[in-house]
Amino acid sequence: APDHTEIQLTRQRRLIPPCFRNTMTLSSALATFTFLFCCPAVATAFNSENIFATTASSGDEDACEAGTAFLQLRLAVKDGASVDEDKEIAPARREKGEGKEKAKAEKEKLREEKRRAKEEKERLREERERAKEEKEKAKEEPSTAADGTFQRRAAYVTLAATLLLLTREALRVAKDTASALPSLTARRRIVQAIAIVSILVDLMEGSFVTPFAYDFALALKGPNYPKHSVASFSGFIQGSSAAGMAMGTVVAYSVSRRRNHVLNRALMILAPLTTSGLYSALGYALRAHGSSGFLAFSVLATRIAAGFASGFDLLLASLAQDVTEDSEQVAYSLLEYMAISGGLSLGPVLSSLASKSIGAGHGERGLFSLELRACSMVSALYAALALSIACCLPAAADWRATLFTDESSDSDTNGGEDSSKPSHVQEGRTWQACVLAIGIACTFLGIFACSAVEVSSSLLFELQYGWGVARIGFMMGMLYAVVVVLCGLILGMESCLDTRYIAAAAAVSALGGAVLVFDAGWGNATQLLLSDVLQYPCLTALVAIVEGYMFMGAHEAISTEGLYVAVYAIDSVARALAAPMVRSIIGWKGRDTYACVQLGATLLLTCLTAYLSQVHRGEHRSQESVGEVDGTSGPLPCQVQSD
Repeated sequence: APDHTEIQLTRQRRLIPPCFRNTMTLSSALATFTFLFCCPAVATAFNSENIFATTASSGDEDACEAGTAFLQLRLAVKDGASVDEDKEIAPARREKGEGKEKAKAEKEKLREEKRRAKEEKERLREERERAKEEKEKAKEEPSTAADGTFQRRAAYVTLAATLLLLTREALRVAKDTASALPSLTARRRIVQAIAIVSILVDLMEGSFVTPFAYDFALALKGPNYPKHSVASFSGFIQGSSAAGMAMGTVVAYSVSRRRNHVLNRALMILAPLTTSGLYSALGYALRAHGSSGFLAFSVLATRIAAGFASGFDLLLASLAQDVTEDSEQVAYSLLEYMAISGGLSLGPVLSSLASKSIGAGHGERGLFSLELRACSMVSALYAALALSIACCLPAAADWRATLFTDESSDSDTNGGEDSSKPSHVQEGRTWQACVLAIGIACTFLGIFACSAVEVSSSLLFELQYGWGVARIGFMMGMLYAVVVVLCGLILGMESCLDTRYIAAAAAVSALGGAVLVFDAGWGNATQLLLSDVLQYPCLTALVAIVEGYMFMGAHEAISTEGLYVAVYAIDSVARALAAPMVRSIIGWKGRDTYACVQLGATLLLTCLTAYLSQVHRGEHRSQESVGEVDGTSGPLPCQVQSD
């Protein structure tokens, strides 16, 4: 039996018209699907099967059919909208993709054009480099030919000088020229002039490699060689000549003690002639351009051998000192230091002239050409020096005697004992030895201070002020030129002023320059330049004056050759100590600490020089009084110039 409630509901449905019944069903279905469409989460939880199951369970077939139709309609509308959307979006997406492809193609095209432009640029650069190499090669070929021409001319000069030397020697042997000699004073002046020129040429030979020593060492060792090793090798090239000269000086001193004047004269002539031949041989080796090891050995061996030969200039220098009067020793020492400064200044100028004459630019071939031409110039200079010595020194067996007295007597200049000398001279030899020791100490301090100025200024100009090598080299050349001018000025004043006053003025100027070494924070190099201009020339003048004092009475305590050996040794030791010591002080402690050391050395040098001047002034007065007692007139040989 049907339930009462169901019967009641059936009756109610029958009372509702069918049109309203379907409308209500459709409205409820639309409301349900609208709710499900607005809430996707609910639509996910309740799928269409559950809805249809619920509708079916209610027993309303018409509502189920209506819901199914609505669902199909909704799906059809959705599919149509998707199709329409795809129809609208697809062309835009297609256009966007085509734009990206087109932009990518344009970017690839630009990249390809850049690559082609870069390749074209590289090709043009290679063509320019190739053209430049061909141009340099074309320049080197005439430069090599010019080198050969230049070397042949220098060889002709050397050969002509040698032939003239041999011809004159043959004429001297065939004919006695003793009667044709000029006066005694003229003969002495000629010997002094030759000695000064010899010093000048020796210093030029030692300094002409300075501007290109590092580059030349790099060309010999190769670009892959470590830089510090190249710098060390360049230092060996620069110092090899001085090392050879030290050995030659010792040998020359041993020869001079034999008192064989004919042998001494022959060695004076052969020494520069040997140096000329050595540099000519080095020029041919450089022109052949052999292996780097052979060239390095040739350069070092040539400079050591040339320095060894230059050491025999001790014979000529000691002879010039012997023929110089005691009253002229200070002036002659000033001339020597003028020659030293002139040689240090003209050596780089010689390299500059050789560099300008090449005109082939830089590079390994240019450096070899530069060295070749400089060697040829040095060879010609030494050949001319040998010819000058042969022409000016007498060829007679007793040639040395003619330089001292017209009666050919020079026994008093050999440092031997002479019983005819006054007793006060014999008793004062110990005191003269003490004074000589003070002079040696002054020489050491002066050379140390001068070398300190050289090494410290170049370092400070480079590190503190950022100067380049060319600028520093030009500054040092100008500084040496100032030394030459100042020594010439002092030499002119020496004839009208007491040497003590000149030494005092030089000492005050040197002290002022040492004070200017302290860093005042100006920010430029003007202060240091002014310090160098005041210090270096004045210190050089002080050393020259002290050396003149030492040689005034040198023959009483030590021979002239022995004193020269001592001076050479002092010079080497002082310069060897100054360079590492001063640069280490600047590197570790700074500029002001070095300034204190320099000021102390200059102050000590000033005090010792003042004491030495007073000692020589006292000797001058005592010898004047002894001369009055002995009945002699005029100044004695060891007096200094009076007021």
